Amino acid sequence: MQLMSIFKKTLQVIFNLVMLAGAIWLFFWIRENKQVVLEKAGKVIDIVDPALVVSKKELPLQSGMKEIVYSWQYAGKYYELKEALYTSTFNFYQASPKAYRYKGELPANWENDYYAMFFMSANGDEFILKMANDLQELGRKNKLSDDQIVELVLAFVQRITYDDAKANAILSGGQESIYYPYETLFVQSGVCSDKSILAAKLLQSLGYGTAIFTYEAEKHMALGIKCPMEYSNNNSGYCYAETTSVGFRIGMIPDFDVNNKAVAEKQLKFFDQGQVDQFNIKRLGPPKIFQTTDGKSYNGIAKTMAVAREIDGLKISIQNLGKSINSFRNQIESSQANLENLMVKMKKLKKSEDYDEYNSLVKKYNNLADDYGSNVEKYNAMIGDYNQKVARYNFLLKSF
Repeated sequence: MQLMSIFKKTLQVIFNLVMLAGAIWLFFWIRENKQVVLEKAGKVIDIVDPALVVSKKELPLQSGMKEIVYSWQYAGKYYELKEALYTSTFNFYQASPKAYRYKGELPANWENDYYAMFFMSANGDEFILKMANDLQELGRKNKLSDDQIVELVLAFVQRITYDDAKANAILSGGQESIYYPYETLFVQSGVCSDKSILAAKLLQSLGYGTAIFTYEAEKHMALGIKCPMEYSNNNSGYCYAETTSVGFRIGMIPDFDVNNKAVAEKQLKFFDQGQVDQFNIKRLGPPKIFQTTDGKSYNGIAKTMAVAREIDGLKISIQNLGKSINSFRNQIESSQANLENLMVKMKKLKKSEDYDEYNSLVKKYNNLADDYGSNVEKYNAMIGDYNQKVARYNFLLKSF
């Protein structure tokens, strides 16, 4: 009996030691992985924060150097930047967490936490900061103001190729992951989320306040840049900036094609040089706003918005005029056909010497001809007005 008691006590000691070791291991595992333990409605929810996991990891030794020359246009001038990227770093981010995992109930702020991971860099990785500084230095060499440097960065990101295949897969319900900024720069392509996060990260590195706007119904994401409240999107303090296509200044909200790529503004032809494309004036709904950071403000928005409003007004006016001109042209062509038919009929009457019927048609023909001439003058005036608006539209577009 005494041996049995000693054996039981020994087992109890061993069990306690195992439990203590397990508790110590769990403590250090939680601390290492930055796991947050929350209690809600009596239920424990364990959430591993992938963003902090990424930032705790060291980059692997750099290998597979790839020199990339980025070229783009801003304000009518061409810019070029040469950077060295590494396959090893690309592989690191490609294998980093890209899914939000949780236990229990979905936290209310899960989307903000999800997007946070893509803003994180590995411990010791300062490439995005270096690139932001290189862009800033390039702007300063070209005597650009602070606001113009912000626009230069946006133009740089806009010029990165839009990945239509990835966008189509997302819109078709596929599970495509967001890229970390380094991935977007390495593959030199991305969709709205990839490019918006890259732009936000670059501008954050330069000290600007940024945010990301998401539009659930349209499955679209855009960059938000801190700006004066009166010009901001939905009174958020951040101005909308489109990253998917070139030609869009801060504050301009574009139309989109079937792959959610902004339809780039293009100069229009005058009416007598051929038909122009009809504008699609679809607009985005209200956004959800995530990853807001404070910092410097972009103050060039007042001038931009004034020009953008005039461009939007001209687009609508040109569209409506184009429809009116086409409708009026159909009326003129119909009148011309009636005149020609009347002339054929009158020639036949004259040839058959049926002058009574012939004379009865002369007055009708003359009245129709007068109306036709008047309508042609109005038509030409409408074309003149249309072309004048197109000239102004093209001028404003070039100034962007």
